[in-house]
This record gives sequence, structure tokens and C-alpha cells, in this order.
Amino acid sequence: MRKILLLVVPLACAHLCRALEKKDLSPEAQDLVKDSNRITVILKDGKVIEGILVVERAQDLMVREKKGEGIQFTRAVSKDDIRETKRADLADVFAEKLLEAKPDPKKPFSESECRRYHALLAEYLAKCAGNRYFADVRRVFESVSEDLANYERGLEKVGNEWLTPICAAVRTMDLLSEQMAELEKRPDFRTDSRIRTYYEGLDEKRRAAARRLADMMQRRVPALVAEKKFDEAAQDVCDFLRFWIERILTTNRIEHAREYFQAMDFDFVANLQRLVVQGYTNAGFGRETQAEVSGVREKDMVYVPGGYFLMGRAGAKYGDADFPIHLVYVSPFLIDRFEVSNAEYRRFVEDTRARGAAEYEHPDAPPLKKHDAACWSFPELAGDDQPVMGVDWFDAYAYAKWAGKRLPTEAEWEKAARGMDSREYPWGNLSPDRAPINFAAGRRFVALEMDRQNPPKPREVSSGGGCSCVKKAP
Repeated sequence: MRKILLLVVPLACAHLCRALEKKDLSPEAQDLVKDSNRITVILKDGKVIEGILVVERAQDLMVREKKGEGIQFTRAVSKDDIRETKRADLADVFAEKLLEAKPDPKKPFSESECRRYHALLAEYLAKCAGNRYFADVRRVFESVSEDLANYERGLEKVGNEWLTPICAAVRTMDLLSEQMAELEKRPDFRTDSRIRTYYEGLDEKRRAAARRLADMMQRRVPALVAEKKFDEAAQDVCDFLRFWIERILTTNRIEHAREYFQAMDFDFVANLQRLVVQGYTNAGFGRETQAEVSGVREKDMVYVPGGYFLMGRAGAKYGDADFPIHLVYVSPFLIDRFEVSNAEYRRFVEDTRARGAAEYEHPDAPPLKKHDAACWSFPELAGDDQPVMGVDWFDAYAYAKWAGKRLPTEAEWEKAARGMDSREYPWGNLSPDRAPINFAAGRRFVALEMDRQNPPKPREVSSGGGCSCVKKAP
């Protein structure tokens, strides 16, 4: 018995077996190639006619030719005069139309336009395998797929940049401001009414973009927090705050900044920031303890978990050193539990005096810097267990480096001092004039509260003043 061999043709290659027809295409693709009846007619005398076949009759062809920009006419071509006709391949037309429709980098597609174009590209790739334009269309498809993925991530395209909606709005305002600044440089800026009208239109667009920002933030940030996209939420809030503080003042040339900021509702921004921090901590981030972190074993140092926290003071006004309250992220670190004592600092001075301190000095420190503490001139302040006082920043820098540590940044110090609950002061929210921290009982209260949160190893708690060092947590 003879065996029958079956040849299996992959579905993707089925269209290689016959020419693509309009009926094979979706309605959207058919609309794209509606002028696909292109024909090239070669006459017996050698002349070539190219155009769209309008109708074919028994004795002639009606061909619509294009002559120049926007000029078309239809002519009858007798079949007796024709040597050869060439009909356009539909797959070629499909590809050419798709390549012609590529988005202009200066005018990117909207999300809906991008989705429609992406679907047409995918249809071509599925139905026109083997076509001479296949590789070109596939490259465009890959690029548009990246654009579509960015849209699905919630990004927007401004120029050649993909940005979050907040950054996109701010960038759009920057571009409008740049255009306005260029118009202002023109010598006929104040005399040409057309330029003034165009300028005022740009200004209104910029104002409209600023008004949309607040509504966008009110919708976007809670949604990002609910999805636990805390980095995106924090970035948007920070960009929004920076926009109001930097861009609006610069754009409008506000001379009386204090009055301007007093008229603004900065609680709106502060509440969005609190929402991010609350969602972040509720999700369990930024709450690790030293016991949960392997490898953290440093004598007399406290582990401070990293993460987002609010830096600054909620009630601060424009011009205050702690204005505005804002989101900050810090990496985990270790900070000294106690102030540097006179005994510890004296060991540093004696060691560097014996063998030199050059390797520990800050580059800007005065030459031959003397590191003795000023408090050592007063016996009542020079006890070994008392915190060292009367040292400047260069002294503290050198000591920290000598000890294998470094000075805390402002953000790290505030994070360590305010704790996870963003208290106003290390001891809580009681103002200094109501918390007697300059008396023994007050200091004892603060020490006990600190020990309660971070139980120390047995050692007498020191009594205020001095400086602290930090180390990066493993």
C-alpha cells in the first residue's frame, strides 16, 4: 500500500499561496486601502500612464491621473493602444499606507490613535507574511508597541519624552513658556496684533494646564496609593510641589512671594503627601526593626529603617527655614544612640595628634586644624561621660571619619528624631516651653521614651548636647 504524505502549510503563510484580496481585510484596513486600484499602463508607443483605475470597459480603461499638487483628471485609454498593464499588489498598498501613516515625532499619536494604528500593523503582519515591506512594517510595529506599553503605564508623550501625567503637564507648560519668551524677544511683539493674539492664546493654554494639574493630582495620587505604586505617587507629588514653588513664581515674576504663597492652599499638597506616607506605612514599608535586619550588629547604634517620610513643618510659612513640608526618601542607616562623649572625642584628638589627622580632614578644613574641644577649658563640662561641646563642623567631620562613620544628613537626622509618627520633636508634639527638657526630670523623660522605643544595652543614658554619627545599614 502506498503512503500518502500530507503537506501542512502554517496558517501565517497561507497568504503566500494567493494574492491578498480586499475581502481578507478588516473594515478598518479596507478603508485604509480604498484607493488600492492603482494601475500602471504601458502603451505601445512606450508612454507610461500611472493612476487609479476608475472603471474597466470593453473597449477602454478609465484612469484617474494626478498631475501636480491637488490636480487630478480622468482619461480614457483605448485597449488597442495598450501593450501591458500592471495592477498594484494589495499587500504592497497596505504596507505603503501604513508606512505613510507613521506618527510625526513632533505630533505624536493620542492613545486611541496609537491603538488603532497598532491594530492595523498587527493585521498586516498576520496577513502579509513574505511581502517585500514586511521587515519595515515590523520595525514600526515594535516601536508603536513600546509607545502603547507606555500609554498603558499611564505615561504621556511630550516631544520625544515619555513622562508621568504631572511631569507631562509641567513640561507642556515649560514649552508654552519658551514659545512665549521667544515671542517677547521679537521687535514687533508690542506692535503686531497677530503676534499679541497668538501670545495671549499661549498664555491661556498655560493657565488651563495649571488649572488641570490640581484635578489630575486629586484623582491620580489616591489611585496610585491604592495600587501600592508609592514611588510613582511620591514622584508626582514632589513634581507638583516643585511646580508651584519654582515654575509659577518664575513664570509670573511674582515680586511679593510671601503674600502670594499665603493666598495658596498648601494644605492640599500636604494632605496628598500624608496620603502617600500613610499608605506606604500601612503597607508595611519603613517599619523594619533592627532585629529583622540580618547583619546589623553595631554597639550603641540604633537602626533607622529607610523609606518615605515628611520632612519640614506643616505650619511653616514661605520664608521659614522648614518650608515647605515635603516627601523625602532615605535609605536605612544606623545612628549613634548616645552623644559623642568627652572621653571618646579625647581618644580621637590624642590619636590624631600623635600620628596626624590629614587623612580625616575635610578638603575645605583650615590647614593644621586643631581639634581640641572648647568645653575642656571648663572643668564642669569636661567630664568623661559628658557630651563633648565646643567643636565645629570640621571637627565633627574628622571625628566621624576617624571612627569609621560619617555625619548624618539633615534628612537622616530629622527622620531619626521624628520617628515613624512624624512627631514635632524627638519627645513628642509638646512644645519646648512646655516640655522641661533642660531640667533633669525632662531629660529623664526623653531618655526613657527613647529607650522604650529602642531598648539600649546596659549603659547610663547621657544627658543632652553633643553630636551624632551614622553608618549605612547593610
